[in-house]
Amino acid sequence: AVVSTQSGHYGRVLLRIADTEAYQTCIVVKDNMECDILLGMDFIRTRGLCVNGKDNMLESSKGFAKFLPAPTRVIRRIKVRSSSTVIIPANSMTFVKGKLQNQNLDKKTVYSGLLEPYANLSGNGLFAAESLSHSEENEIPIRVLNPSDEPVVLHRRKLLGFLNPPPQTKKLANVKGVQSIDTSTTDIPHETEHRAK
Repeated sequence: AVVSTQSGHYGRVLLRIADTEAYQTCIVVKDNMECDILLGMDFIRTRGLCVNGKDNMLESSKGFAKFLPAPTRVIRRIKVRSSSTVIIPANSMTFVKGKLQNQNLDKKTVYSGLLEPYANLSGNGLFAAESLSHSEENEIPIRVLNPSDEPVVLHRRKLLGFLNPPPQTKKLANVKGVQSIDTSTTDIPHETEHRAK
């Protein structure tokens, strides 16, 4: 049974974990999610599942499911196009799947980069935000905003932006640690106060 609510669709489903064990559980189906599914600690704990960070998997007594591998940084700019035709409802935000346009990319590799939205996207009345993104099967989720009072059609293969190499993080040299932080305050002398006026 599935019931529609303001926050999405609510119902009971048979959820298969690690291709071996199935659980009857309540779920809420939401649009505009950046990931396929979120499992809460209550679900994990009551079903005796184990998150194995060392081997990058979710384990049960009857099997395991591997998490996605660590991402590979893109080394050059890649075009990102809409993977299907989507209608963006009026006054809403929707996640759109963007396809990485490069023949040399491996579908099994997870790529990371900084999404730079295409400037002319606003010509359709749509806006997208710059974001750090990870791909899955050469697609990335892109949050698209339609602030207008009319729905907008975003056609398949429409240029959405570019996936650029992510910014490098810089390590601080010669910093061993913070011993203490001075939190005292200093009052401004009255004569300085008058001169400032």
